[in-house]
Amino acid sequence: MKSTQNLFEKLSELRHQNQVSFHVPGHKFGRGLSELLAQQALSLEALDYTEIPGTDNLHAPDGVIFRAQKEAARIFGALETQFLVGGTTSGLLGAILGTIPRGAKLILPRDAHKSVLSAVLLGGIEPVFIMPEIDSAVGIAMGLTTVKVLDTVRQHPDAAAILVTYPNYEGVACDLGSIIEVAHQHGLTVIVDEAHGSHLGLSMDLPETALSLGADLAVQSTHKTLTSLTQSSMLHYGTERGRRLKPRISAYLSMLQSSSPSYPLMLSLELAARHYETKGPEEMQRLLALIDDFNITAASMGYKFMHGQMSLPEGFCFDRTRLVISGCDLGINGYQLYEALELDGVIGEYATPLYVVLIPSIVSDASDFDRLTSSLTRIAEIASPPSKPINSFEINVPKLRVAELPKRGVSPEQALWAEQERVPLSEAKGRIAADFLIPYPPGIPLLVPGEIISEEVLRIVLSDLGIQHKVNGLTDGLFAVLKSFGK
Repeated sequence: MKSTQNLFEKLSELRHQNQVSFHVPGHKFGRGLSELLAQQALSLEALDYTEIPGTDNLHAPDGVIFRAQKEAARIFGALETQFLVGGTTSGLLGAILGTIPRGAKLILPRDAHKSVLSAVLLGGIEPVFIMPEIDSAVGIAMGLTTVKVLDTVRQHPDAAAILVTYPNYEGVACDLGSIIEVAHQHGLTVIVDEAHGSHLGLSMDLPETALSLGADLAVQSTHKTLTSLTQSSMLHYGTERGRRLKPRISAYLSMLQSSSPSYPLMLSLELAARHYETKGPEEMQRLLALIDDFNITAASMGYKFMHGQMSLPEGFCFDRTRLVISGCDLGINGYQLYEALELDGVIGEYATPLYVVLIPSIVSDASDFDRLTSSLTRIAEIASPPSKPINSFEINVPKLRVAELPKRGVSPEQALWAEQERVPLSEAKGRIAADFLIPYPPGIPLLVPGEIISEEVLRIVLSDLGIQHKVNGLTDGLFAVLKSFGK
């Protein structure tokens, strides 16, 4: 039976359940945001203003918003920074549309976020996909290698830009510095989707930031791993090459974002930047110590950390704050582990058939990890481990990404404008996709409009993922395909 709760009732119920957040947003129910407001006896809703004298204008800033953005640029090491109220999605859309002319080529990883592919479609851009390296032991995509990027650049010397995801959802950071060097040698602009990396500058024990490595443009989800509100992000201009694109990018941002931008969102970005500078390094040091202790304890109970099972290409590294944990040696798959944690009020980010992804932040504290450890202890005590250890070849490795690029039947734009019909996905082999097909999380498309539905895609969705995993584009088992093609 479906719930009849409305949104307010559901969110109120969740907040009264004393849950512990190991998911985004990074402010963890207001920590890091509420302290300063409480000192002034204020709340965010009390500061929900519009463009009146003195409050400035996000789309033509010359006052308080201009100064807040300038301060954020200084703190994060950018030449200039723009606040985003449409999330990193809007920043990536603006950056791509403002960088790459219609019909020009963008080199990008096949496992790029949907927002990147949306920009490709909106801008009439020619995508040149590169398959990311995938770890064979655990099935996690690791990102682009410099060798593949160099080969692709040589094959497509007319490409205008390259987009790189850094780090990815599972906390793997590619050799971005080498990729940027190759790209710049061949005249390409480098756009970095750093949605999961706004915290990286807080410790030398983490991957270097995209800006420090020379990215022209970097878009960060400040709300994911720092302390701003959901949907608030930043677009950083890292080089003069990037800054020269600002007028055009700004024009697109003014079209893509609301003409009535949220002042609570913008204020939360200003406060998050201040928190990052004044408290962030110390809090990150404490967080990494908590993680080290937790990893030892969890491993002693029989849990596996996926980072420890992987073999990274040269120059790659891990974001230590991203916890990718499996109960496979205890006989527990990823979905079961997620649900068992949820019963104890410990809420992770997402699960696959093999593992659970947990995202602490700089405001997570010892009590959060105590709850997590207690829950894992209970789960391990009632688990039924397999009779023999599970080696890497017997693990149910999740298939969240295609191993081979799907063939294109028509262009994405042609697919969207063609006549469509919805058919059972199980009967759609060989048909042409009219929509995105995206397991969410992590929001990485298996299919893009215009691509031919393969046996591999059907297996991933109908078998490997399991019914617990939400797949956007699929409704009651039906998927949109082109009516007059591929029958």
